[in-house]
Amino acid sequence: MSFCECGTLLSMATKTGELKFQCPQCRNEYNSTPDDALIYRTGNSYSDINPNVIKLAPHIKSMPKVEKKCPKCPNTIVTFTRTKTGRLLYICGCGNYWS
Repeated sequence: MSFCECGTLLSMATKTGELKFQCPQCRNEYNSTPDDALIYRTGNSYSDINPNVIKLAPHIKSMPKVEKKCPKCPNTIVTFTRTKTGRLLYICGCGNYWS
């Protein structure tokens, strides 16, 4: 996670075709580093998300939910969040997650 000088969490900005970060509060822009674009995936594991989020998110009532069928169990309501790179990630109470 990257923060602006004003303390606000930066958002991705890809208007120009290159990855940059912009502060939604004061509109400052920051260049990305090569590490910002790196996503390493093995199997069903994403290194760009904290593993605690995957464990806890389905049990936090304030997390957003969506009607979506889990591919591994009969649940039809799952939690969703975004990874550090902005990818939408669905998390089921059974422990399964996918994007």
